[in-house]
Amino acid sequence: MEQIYREVFEKVSSSIVIVRQVPSGQYCIGSVLSSAPDPSTTVIVTSSPLAGQKDRVFVRFNDNTEVEAKRLASEDRFTLLEVVHYRANCSVEFSEIDVNEPSEAIILTPNSTSSLSHVPGFVIQPSCAARDSKMKRIGGSEKYFLVSCHFRGLINFGFGRIHNQLMSAPVFDLNGKVIGLLTSQCGMYKNKVDVKIGLLATHARKIIDDLLKESEKQKELARRSEESKKHEKGAETKSSAGKSKKRRLMKGGKSVF
Repeated sequence: MEQIYREVFEKVSSSIVIVRQVPSGQYCIGSVLSSAPDPSTTVIVTSSPLAGQKDRVFVRFNDNTEVEAKRLASEDRFTLLEVVHYRANCSVEFSEIDVNEPSEAIILTPNSTSSLSHVPGFVIQPSCAARDSKMKRIGGSEKYFLVSCHFRGLINFGFGRIHNQLMSAPVFDLNGKVIGLLTSQCGMYKNKVDVKIGLLATHARKIIDDLLKESEKQKELARRSEESKKHEKGAETKSSAGKSKKRRLMKGGKSVF
């Protein structure tokens, strides 16, 4: 089985990046998306608790290229980053069908700010759909699943004891497709198996699409604002030039007109 995990790791690792904060040095995982509107840019989805802060953010790609990124759009769990003038050669592929049965999985994790490793996992509960005491469905619970992985000291204490380097990390099936993104910690079993909660692929993809639309909207607003400023500056320049010309035409305090 380990051989299969290694093969999946080699297949998908070039679509995974390490997101690092400067100057704090905190870091977590990120996924390269295929939907960058500009062919000269790369868009990445990563963890909001880290990337949403004010420090500068750098992204290290599989070829060890490290580039500063800017924040495009955020929600509570996920943030989109954009790297300009660098195009990653591989992106993650989301499964079009949500996982519906217990199955093997693999999760990539950063060993450091410059290297990745893989953690074998298992989808132990394909859906967290739940009902309350009155047997009414708890809205949104069906969007999540539970996945286990062997605990290997994954907590990054520089990032904080509450958060985990794997937050926002993609969970891959053995075909190399993303079946979900990790969102939170569930608990630790006695046999040192770490259990995490993930957002199923179709729901994660919708959030990402909404963030992409929001980022395009913000870019368009910024473009219009810049054009408006240029127009106002041009109008002020023309007005100033007109007044200067009129002063030159004045003779003895009287206009020649």
